[in-house]
Formats: sequence, C-alpha cells, structure tokens
Amino acid sequence: MRGSAIGLSAGLALIAQPAFAQQPDAPWQFSSHDGSCSITYSEGEGRPFLILNQASENAYGIGGTAIDGIDFESGENPEITAKAGGKSVALLGPEVTSMRRANRWGGGGPIFELGTLLEDQESFVLRVAGSEYEVPLDGFDEAHAALLECTKELTAQALVQAGGRAPQLIAFEGMERLGAEASRQRLLSEKLGYTITVDAQGKPTDCALSREFRRRATEIALCRPFLRDATFEPALDAEGNAVEGTFFIEVDFDMWMTQRGYLEAEDR
Repeated sequence: MRGSAIGLSAGLALIAQPAFAQQPDAPWQFSSHDGSCSITYSEGEGRPFLILNQASENAYGIGGTAIDGIDFESGENPEITAKAGGKSVALLGPEVTSMRRANRWGGGGPIFELGTLLEDQESFVLRVAGSEYEVPLDGFDEAHAALLECTKELTAQALVQAGGRAPQLIAFEGMERLGAEASRQRLLSEKLGYTITVDAQGKPTDCALSREFRRRATEIALCRPFLRDATFEPALDAEGNAVEGTFFIEVDFDMWMTQRGYLEAEDR
C-alpha cells in the first residue's frame, strides 16, 4: 500500500492515507455513515462477506454471510483469523476489550494489523469457527487506506467530544539515527509501525513495532531514536488531566530514501 508523504520538522517520511475514489464494481468497498467506517468484501453468491467497522463509540465488529450475526456485541465471540504469507492476525477473539481500545485510540489493533499482514499479497484465508474461506484482495489497498483515514478522523472527533486527547508529537530529532539503523537492518524498502507509550509528563517510555524481529536487540535499536529524540505533549483525559497514552506512527523508509536523494521516485 502506498501513500503520499508528510514531513515532520526532521524530514521524516510518514504515511498519509490518500483520497479514495470509489469503484462501483470493485469487490472491496469503503463506506462511512452514522459515525462509523467500514470496508466490505462481496463478490458473487457463496463468497464470504467481511466487514471491519470502526466507530467513534468504540464499536469494532465483523459480520457477513460466512459469519452471519457475529460481532463484538453478541457475547459469543468465536475466534476469527486472517492468514496470509505464513502469518496470521486475530480479527476476533477473547481479548475483546483490548482489541476495541487499540482500534479506537489509534494504537494499531486488528484493522491496522490486517493491512500489514496483507501487504503484497493477492489473497488471504479467513478462518471462522474451523472453516476457511479464501478472499481475493483486488481493490483492498485503496479501501483499507480510506478506512484508516476515516478511522483517524473519527478518533480525533471522539477525543474532542470526550474532552480528552491522545499524546501529541511536538518534534522528532532522531531521523538520521533512525535512517542509519534501518539501513543497518536492511529495512529501507519497508514500512514499519510504531506504537509509543507516553507517560503523563510527555516522556516516551515504551515502544512496540508492527512486526516482530528475531532479535530483541533489533527492536531496541529501531525504537531507541523515538524513545530518546521525540518530544511529546501528554495525553489528556476527559477532565483535562495529563495521563499516560499511546501514540502511533508509521514510517516509510523507502519514501525516506527517496526524499533524501538516495533513490529516484521512479525506482521506488
């Protein structure tokens, strides 16, 4: 999935989800209504019908002909898993509360993890209650990008309405160090998501990456620039008190290389 770049003061390349031009005959469709965002797959009779929904009221659900009537509100939550490329993402499972929270507050969660899992794939397997359905991905990238953008906007609205706010990034001075470490790890053609925990004083205290690395030392080295060189305003609760929160950012190292002049745009 590709997007346009946003530059911080340090010149770091980030992902901004592009505007989505709906194709009426595409099997993957995006929609937004009544304070919710969703993407839907539907193609022919007998095909699975998958919905991922993000609403400002903390409602994330999945339903359809293959998994009719199943959502987070039902109280009966079977495990629903997406599998591709030898990896998997739990879309529904016993950790309902944490999955909801992660999706609402922009810390990753199933919606983001699914996009990461399916990057560069042509299809994925949806496993529901012991049965498996193969789902093609034509048009998924565009619909998913629109879902993330819509989700971002709803999250911001929900925070304002609740009188709270997620941590805000003020400045990041570790761009060169991060790029050097990505080069050492041969990650300069990849995108990597960061979920950073920020304490009530605005200090980054923990960092989680969107993919696992074999060596813990690699994760530490990739997180260190954000933990040492990022400045934040802390999150605020509904009463305006500074509290611990999480900040999510996705770094496109390939785009960073292009912006720095190491790659030509046509080579990306």
